[in-house]
Amino acid sequence: MPADTIAAISTAQGHGAVAVVRLSGPDAVQIADRLFVGKEALARTRSHSIRHGRLCNLSGNVVDEVLAAVMKAPDTYTGEDVVEISCHGGLLMSQLVLQAFLEAGCRLAEPGEFTRRAFLNEKIDLSQAEAVADLVAAKTRTAAEHALRQLEGGLSERIRAITNLLIGALAEVEARIDFPDDVPEEIKAHALIRTLNDCAGLLEEIVNERAAFVLLSAGARIPIVGRPNVGKSSLFNAIVGRSRVIVSSLPGTTRDTIEEEIELEGVPITLIDTAGLRSGTEEIEGEGVLRTTEQIRLADIVLFVIDASSGDSHEKNLAPAQSSSEHHMRAPAQRAYEHQMGAQCAYQNDVEILRTIHHKPLVIVINKIDIASPSAARIAVESCISQEIDAGEIVEVSATLGTGLSSLRDLLKARLISGNFDFHDFACASQRHLSSLRSAHENIENARRLLESRGSEDLIAVELREAAQDLSTITGSRVGPEVLDSIFSRFCVGK
Repeated sequence: MPADTIAAISTAQGHGAVAVVRLSGPDAVQIADRLFVGKEALARTRSHSIRHGRLCNLSGNVVDEVLAAVMKAPDTYTGEDVVEISCHGGLLMSQLVLQAFLEAGCRLAEPGEFTRRAFLNEKIDLSQAEAVADLVAAKTRTAAEHALRQLEGGLSERIRAITNLLIGALAEVEARIDFPDDVPEEIKAHALIRTLNDCAGLLEEIVNERAAFVLLSAGARIPIVGRPNVGKSSLFNAIVGRSRVIVSSLPGTTRDTIEEEIELEGVPITLIDTAGLRSGTEEIEGEGVLRTTEQIRLADIVLFVIDASSGDSHEKNLAPAQSSSEHHMRAPAQRAYEHQMGAQCAYQNDVEILRTIHHKPLVIVINKIDIASPSAARIAVESCISQEIDAGEIVEVSATLGTGLSSLRDLLKARLISGNFDFHDFACASQRHLSSLRSAHENIENARRLLESRGSEDLIAVELREAAQDLSTITGSRVGPEVLDSIFSRFCVGK
């Protein structure tokens, strides 16, 4: 356990009415008492009370008029003596107060060190400590509610319940190994298998919840992609709900990516308007295309937009090879085939783009259905999908009138909730939990298969022991300092 006293600014930097400087450690009250001038010394103040006074530096110069909250161990956040100084806000005053405490004997706290001391003093377990960071970083109400339940110990209780079941099963197996003469009967395989099935089922529930929380924490990147002038910016504005970007009938208006954070059913989304995909005729437009390509690479879902009126424009530009009467005399099958070929020709560029991005989760949006029938575009896309690409659903919308937008939102919500996204670049508590939970689940399944095949009792014990150890890393009962360093380094300094 650290024996020094730490200090840090616990409120966000910037302009504000009040800032809080926090001290924690064995000498927190004594150090604060050296600098605080009020009607009563802080050392004689009863715990969890507030005193008004002035804070001076070691030279005796008044730094600020403050409120000092004194909280004495062990009933504090960190389990140590804690003093919180509420001073005037702003960029300067909190720094001056902090500097006075550092000169008086405090050490500047490391990122997350207050919460780390709370964990080391057993005020909270590791999953609760991580929930603090998730709660601070929450972007939506749903994410905050999930983090708060974890902070209150909901996840810890469930993990401990599963661990107790595993330890009970392990004890039975090890008793058979260590005391074969005292436990002559064979392992009750059926009862143990039922126990392991229960554990596996409970773990699967938690895995699904943790995976959803990763999405709530990380959010999703959704670029709107397509050829120039298909209505990407109009669709962007319609989803965002305001005129965020300039809309023009001229192709190539959008030269750079434009981002907006929105919330969709509790999931934070970064929606991105991109430059149209084509060979840029200008250097700046070519750079916009390169940036669009990068956004596709980073995307969790791509909204690929197609212009429903492209088919009409294509048919108008074609010279009729036969008269109308001759056209209608041909067999319906022949007319349908020609219509399909015409659609594929009209949307050839869209299909080519679609082939290059089909490795990403896609939602295809046929836009401008208020001015043209979407049938030709749908024929071209469905033909491409059925033959080459598993591109998911097609939604028909009018970004101008708002037609079909509710269906698009519902589809995105369903894809986000059920999708299996790769968040390997995003660090959050649930991501670490998922790794441990899946490893424990695999060990349990291995133990169950060994029981069913009457395998080695030693191997069964190894699998059960490793499963319990995997779960212990979530609550923190078995973690090394390097894991703690990694976790708490993501915290802000004052937390």
